[in-house]
Amino acid sequence: MNSPILKIVLIPIYFSASWFIPWPDYELFGIFPTYLIFDLLFSLIILSLMKSKEFNSVPTKDLLRYSLGATVFSVICIGMIYIAGFVTPFKFISGYEYKLIIFAPIIEELLFRGAFHRVYRSLTQNRTHIVFFSGLIFSVSHAYSLLHTPDMYRPFLIFQVAYTFILGALLGFLYEKYKNILLPIFIHFIFNLIFLLALECEYL
Repeated sequence: MNSPILKIVLIPIYFSASWFIPWPDYELFGIFPTYLIFDLLFSLIILSLMKSKEFNSVPTKDLLRYSLGATVFSVICIGMIYIAGFVTPFKFISGYEYKLIIFAPIIEELLFRGAFHRVYRSLTQNRTHIVFFSGLIFSVSHAYSLLHTPDMYRPFLIFQVAYTFILGALLGFLYEKYKNILLPIFIHFIFNLIFLLALECEYL
């Protein structure tokens, strides 16, 4: 996949299919929505076309440091949501536990870091642009909820668009630095796990 034009059009192709096909109407086993299957297949196809494997090792001290950073950032976001009194929709999503700590970290990172990040990296060598793009496209993907979610959730969703930009940029930075897709998957898992604990403790 060497054509710059082909690489660029992959993004509108993905968002067109992801946003305008009624994926939420279909779920497997009551918890696995078919739009996640689409995301997984789409990312795996792009990864196969990129024809490169990146699984460099990550020093343990760095893993611990970034895990702590993800925990702190997640707690800050939760605190801001709690103080602002935002109403969150998570508990009204079937199988939200699995989606938060299993499906989202794995599939979203394969798609946004493993696939789109590497596509953009092949178009430019500017690390700042790459990291910004990684945060931006991750944030934009969460903005879709604003179009079809009840107004009571809108303040939270606007805030979510903001914090997912920061999270996406951080994950993009880690992927760019270490060239290891397992690191952003793990950090994403830690961030979402704190959210899940806050939900179970009824802070959200």
